[in-house]
Amino acid sequence: MKHLAVIIPFYQKKSGLLLNAVNSIFFQENIDDLKITIIIINDESPIQPDKELLNREPVSHIDIKIIHQKNAGPAKARNVGLDLADSLNVDYIAFLDSDDIWHSDHIHRALLCLEEVSEFYFCDHQRFYEGKSYFFENPYINNFLLAQKKDQSNFFTLGSDLFFLHLIETYFCQTSTIVFCHKILNGLRFDETLTVAGEDHLMWLHLVSQCKKITLDVKVGVDYGEGVNIFTSSNHWGTPSSIRNNFDQYRLYHKIKNEFPLSESVNRVVTSKMEEKFSFYSYLSVKFALKFNFLGFKLLFNSDLPKVSVFFDIILTFFSYLITRAVK
Repeated sequence: MKHLAVIIPFYQKKSGLLLNAVNSIFFQENIDDLKITIIIINDESPIQPDKELLNREPVSHIDIKIIHQKNAGPAKARNVGLDLADSLNVDYIAFLDSDDIWHSDHIHRALLCLEEVSEFYFCDHQRFYEGKSYFFENPYINNFLLAQKKDQSNFFTLGSDLFFLHLIETYFCQTSTIVFCHKILNGLRFDETLTVAGEDHLMWLHLVSQCKKITLDVKVGVDYGEGVNIFTSSNHWGTPSSIRNNFDQYRLYHKIKNEFPLSESVNRVVTSKMEEKFSFYSYLSVKFALKFNFLGFKLLFNSDLPKVSVFFDIILTFFSYLITRAVK
């Protein structure tokens, strides 16, 4: 019997979300010969997972394990889950955020691909309150799909080298849509220094670089919820939290330049994205520093980036940004 680990980091302020997410695992169809271990990492959530799942009736082939840790964020929580998945020697690993819900055929469709074709699978998703396909609302992804060939089941199978380049361009894979073969993990873990943004994007790049084929499924397989979401809450322009968001995204592209062998053309793309995020981060850092909020500079001095050179780059970029806006 094949074995799947489902990793759920848990920090929520609203009851009922976790139970809905876990129920969507129990309601998966056509997987009777699959053993599932649900790994819930309680990241000091105000809502306790044990109470949330108190009335969840057990099923013979599904086991639930709850791990409690001090609040450390989703990257650390997922890494704790990956450590346990390693020790269980599972065949497949999936992620599910605690406010998301899988459609009933999500795992069945993933395993159709992972058992024969590819090593990394992800599908389309939609928000509960919108009902709009993420793939087709994203112009880059939509154009990408129009240029590819799909089979009769709406699967696109791509070489990992090709997909790696496109994954740098845009964020294809929402966390809860991903299922992959354990064998490509090779000790990889989420970067815990990226606390607000980019840790998942960097992880997917590393995983994709470890495999030969990936499968993209254009069928919507996940409903994306509205619980506590660090990235979404930090992505409001002009707020102090948006400084953290842009700083982490700048550091994401900085890490991509340092952690992967890039061709000259791809390096230019990464450099351009890095400069864009640095421009936003610099502008916001100086803007808030003028109001005696030095968060942007604190983030820099607590990071592993070269302090002095980046500090002067921030000042220069700020004035360059002001000049550009004035000209426009």
